[in-house]
Amino acid sequence: MFNIKKFLFLGAFISILCMPMSVFAEDDAQDLGGKSDGDFMIFEDSNELESIDLAIQIFKVGVIEEEKEEKVQKQEQNQKKSDNKQEFSKEGGKMVSYMMSKNSGLSKENAQKIYNSVIKHSSTYGTDPYLVFAIMEQESRFNPNTSYQGAYGLMQLYYTTLPYLGIKMDEVYDIDKNIKAGVKEISGNISMFGNYTTALSAYNWGSGNVKRGTYNTKYANSVLKRKINIESKVK
Repeated sequence: MFNIKKFLFLGAFISILCMPMSVFAEDDAQDLGGKSDGDFMIFEDSNELESIDLAIQIFKVGVIEEEKEEKVQKQEQNQKKSDNKQEFSKEGGKMVSYMMSKNSGLSKENAQKIYNSVIKHSSTYGTDPYLVFAIMEQESRFNPNTSYQGAYGLMQLYYTTLPYLGIKMDEVYDIDKNIKAGVKEISGNISMFGNYTTALSAYNWGSGNVKRGTYNTKYANSVLKRKINIESKVK
């Protein structure tokens, strides 16, 4: 990895190597393998040799110190990642257990996939993951393969919205793609309406109905209650 300090050390080293050196040539010519005396450069005294040796030592020490610093920084980064992983493992384990308690047919492997996908896409779209889990519980009881009246999968994506959400019909039962599309939709609704209640109503009724005022908040209220319940069990 390029490092400015290493570059500076190397520059100092090269500068010292390029210091002027004395050239000597004796009057009497000698056969030096095809080269004359003047083609050879020697050091005037031992000071120049000592200077170059010192430069080499400085360069080596600088490189070693930089490598040590990089190693420490890497260890600190790995420790942070490890701490975050442990924190997520504790919270994630509770969420996985919660999902499996709500759907006895849900395998631990799929529950973990659901959790990881929700965390990933919630982070990408800036959405509360517990809101997503609450929607999922309301819509599908964490069943990746469910469908009802033209809505599909974990987030119950309605077939007419699929092109706008970037998901194909043959992908609706894919855990990660379904969650990504659902998070994208609720995130867009939150941006559009500015609050959870109206955004959730739009998720259920459609944004057109919400804009026309032809909806109620029963669905939204139910999801928000689920969110509070999930947080109390998992956090």
